[in-house]
Amino acid sequence: MISKEYGKPAHDEMLFIIIHQIYELWFKQI
Repeated sequence: MISKEYGKPAHDEMLFIIIHQIYELWFKQI
């Protein structure tokens, strides 16, 4: 997914990874 704001791709990637990890952990708790 290429967004129009390509000035900060590293920040977006980091945020996506963090959210994904939290999502997985949260799902494992249920």
